[in-house]
Amino acid sequence: MVAQDSSPSYILSWERATTPDYFALVADGKIFNARIDPEAVRSDATHYSMRVWELTPSVAHTLEIQAVVLDLGVLKHSSPNPHVTSVLKARDAWIIMPSKNLYVPFFLDAAPDYSYGEDGTTFFPRSRRDPVRIVGAIRGQEGTLTGTIGPGGGKTGPQNRAAFEDIKSWHRRGERVVIITGDRQFGALLGTAKAVAQPGTDNEWFTATVEFWQIDGFTIKDR
Repeated sequence: MVAQDSSPSYILSWERATTPDYFALVADGKIFNARIDPEAVRSDATHYSMRVWELTPSVAHTLEIQAVVLDLGVLKHSSPNPHVTSVLKARDAWIIMPSKNLYVPFFLDAAPDYSYGEDGTTFFPRSRRDPVRIVGAIRGQEGTLTGTIGPGGGKTGPQNRAAFEDIKSWHRRGERVVIITGDRQFGALLGTAKAVAQPGTDNEWFTATVEFWQIDGFTIKDR
């Protein structure tokens, strides 16, 4: 069974009478996570659930859970398996840290303020009407994400602000951060950030900003 809350992630739930050595998650016909520890996703003796991040938002995905059993030195995957297809819905912007299951919604008043970074110099040759631009490198999306942190994703405003601060703390230690906006998601390096309580909201809503630079998932190729 698949469910969604207001975050751009799937919540998968399934049942199995016996515990395998591993579970494997297949997304759109490809192994997405080959070695899932059953104890990390166990709900009770026979039921399991997990949250799945980092699938492209705003499109449909087909998901399947396989049981993986070690048999005479060979890992065998169960087949056939039930599968579900669902569109992954995204709203506004999100900062997530899948390794720590941390996620923070950014409610936006306007389109995100970012652009494709570029290192280059433009020359205007004498007696020519057309300029010449020499480009050293094209980077990914970068800029400042500005919005409001408040209740969302099943958490209160203060809980989301605390998650935002935890993401910044873990990011310093090398944990991967992903930004999701619209139908795009990419790994990001975070810079200066703040989250300030808005007056008259009983510390439930916070004006927040964070600098970022894309580090993977590039859509413009540096040819």
